[in-house]
Amino acid sequence: MQNLMVFETSCFGHHEYYLRLLVEYWLKENRLGRLDVVVSPQFYREHSEFIRLIESNDPIHMRVVSYSQSEHERLQKGNTSKTMSVASFLNSEFDHDEHSTINWTLFQSYARKLSTSHAVMMYFDDSYIQVAGHLKFPCTFSGIFFRPTFHYAVDLNRSEESVQRLQEKFTLSRVLKHPNLSKLFCLDSNAVEAFGREAKDKFVCLPDPVPIPKNLEPDNERFRVDLGVDPDRKLLLFFGELSPRKGLTQLLESLTILSAESSRRLSLLIAGPINAYDPAVLDALVQTARKSNPIQIIRRHEHIPDGELSDLFFASDLILLPYQRHVGMSGILLKAAAHGKPVLTQDYGCVGQIVRDHSLGLTVDTTNPAALAQALVTFLGGGFHGYVDRGCMTQLALRHEESQFAKVFFNEITQES
Repeated sequence: MQNLMVFETSCFGHHEYYLRLLVEYWLKENRLGRLDVVVSPQFYREHSEFIRLIESNDPIHMRVVSYSQSEHERLQKGNTSKTMSVASFLNSEFDHDEHSTINWTLFQSYARKLSTSHAVMMYFDDSYIQVAGHLKFPCTFSGIFFRPTFHYAVDLNRSEESVQRLQEKFTLSRVLKHPNLSKLFCLDSNAVEAFGREAKDKFVCLPDPVPIPKNLEPDNERFRVDLGVDPDRKLLLFFGELSPRKGLTQLLESLTILSAESSRRLSLLIAGPINAYDPAVLDALVQTARKSNPIQIIRRHEHIPDGELSDLFFASDLILLPYQRHVGMSGILLKAAAHGKPVLTQDYGCVGQIVRDHSLGLTVDTTNPAALAQALVTFLGGGFHGYVDRGCMTQLALRHEESQFAKVFFNEITQES
């Protein structure tokens, strides 16, 4: 390996976690050459501990580079632009989508500035149309594609989905033929398998990482008391940054449908910072659920430290992932598997398929509050008996153990060096 650049424009969620795993693996394995980590100025400010980890090492072998505030603002402004089809791009019928064009130009620029021999775009979804157009690049490159949909069944009531998926597969087929593309990583193994021989060796499954808990005998009862969970209630956990696409609105509406008897047996913990929700709207939804029945709702809108997060999962009886037609993988799903906890989630896409294939819990139409309410009644009646296999949970978690992510990542791109 010579000079490798990883390029990350995002700041929150899993993005710092992925970069940290790559940096730690690079240091542990004494990789040859230099690793340049390019991040936004916001990332540089928010993740000071991660920045110190890099800057404490020899800059000949590892550096962190922040692109400028003006570049960041231009990229964010471009986010408001409309998306266009690949056909329009290839036929030059419209101006290129502004955000993806700026993103691709920035990627190119820093690959040149840093004399990069191989560059990796950590969030490839923003620029894959540029790659499909076979725009030139100064070195070989790879990327992580998070949200493929072409391989899942189309809802016949959503005709636009059929068109979108045909377009996506056509676009990907062109992406894989780009002369400078080395590897297109994807967290969804079903997408890689569905593409088949056409992908050859370029389309590669990258295991989404999950930490395996070390404390296998936590004091769950003490932790539940500290949380304020009433005795004899099942604890439901809704965890993560709160936004409408994660289905909290539909979940809270489903609680108003439950009988008083079922409600007395449930406690809902909503844990995570408010992101895209209007706090007043969220307060109103919670109050309506509380007035409708005797369910207990506990709220913690704050960052949960890693050590406490593991206790949180162990103390819970069911992990709720009521995504609203979410596309792509879910780190919370893997975290539930690592802690041996069943999930209630959508019957759509990658998440739904993984839950069914590995017996991780129950999938339903999470856009329907009545379906969610019925699933909770089913859980109370038998804990999803017949839908959960603890052995499968453990096997899945081990296949996604943290070190596998960086190992596959570096081994694959090293083959091209």
